[in-house]
Order: sequence, then structure tokens, then C-alpha cells
Amino acid sequence: MARQVHLVGSVGLRDAETVFTTVSVMLGSCCPRIPDGETGERGYWIRWQRNTFARNLGFEEVMTTRSLPGFNGNVARTFFTLRKDTDPKKIELGELGYARAATDSYRIFTRLIDEGKVAADVRFQVSLPTPTADEPAHKCRPRFGHSRGPRDTATIPDLLHIHKALCGQ
Repeated sequence: MARQVHLVGSVGLRDAETVFTTVSVMLGSCCPRIPDGETGERGYWIRWQRNTFARNLGFEEVMTTRSLPGFNGNVARTFFTLRKDTDPKKIELGELGYARAATDSYRIFTRLIDEGKVAADVRFQVSLPTPTADEPAHKCRPRFGHSRGPRDTATIPDLLHIHKALCGQ
């Protein structure tokens, strides 16, 4: 039996259509699930959520750096902290964009299946970062002492939207 490949999320190609077709051609039946590759504005994993924090009045920018120990690349990384007068329990991040990205990519994916460019038995994979992934990526001093942080709360509507859009329920 051939080994199977599992792509975690990011694929360094131009767009979702290129990811779906390239993976289908190169990996074929070895890859039963294909993510959209987190392309475009999502190309640097969690850093595309920078504006989620920048537009939120409960956060303030601490620093932006292009150099961090242990990280390669010349990518700007902005860190935020809660403003002193912000109650962490009242933070609302708003729409994160994962549902929009997943539904847009799913339309491309299903079209490619209909065109025979992706096999009909391949599944569309939605990859979401853990709710705590962007806390160290964007905040120097998180102060979320309660069990559900704002990222957890903001993810739930995205998950429900993805489920409804992709599963028809």
C-alpha cells in the first residue's frame, strides 16, 4: 500500500487553484485531502491576522520587528498587548476571515472536481490554527486569565459558517 501524504495547511504556491491542481497531479491518490494552501494574504500563516489586532481598540502595538531569534526571513512581525484599561473578558475580535477563505476555496475545489482536474474522492481540507496560536504570534503579554479567550470566541462563528457552507447544514 502506498504511503499517504497529509499537508498541514500552507503550500507555497500562487493561489488555491494552483495548489489543488498541482497537488492532484504530483501526489494523486497519496494525498486524499487537500488544503487550499493558505495562499495570498494568508501566505505567512498566522501573521495575516495582524489587522484583526491592529483594528481592535482593546490592543496597542508594542513593536514591529523583522528580526527574531530563531526565525528566518525578512517578514515584519507586529506584537500587540492589551491596553491597560481593557477588560480581557470584553474583547471581541470580530470576523476572522477563515470562513470566507474556506468557502471561496471550496467553490474552486468543487469546480475542479467537476472539471476532472481533482479526483472525485479527494476531500477538501480546512486548516485552522489553534485558538492560542496567534496569542504568542501577536501579543507580548497576554492577560487572558479566563478559560475562553477572544480568539476562541471569534472562531466559533467561522466554524459554524464553514460547516453550513461545506456540509449544507
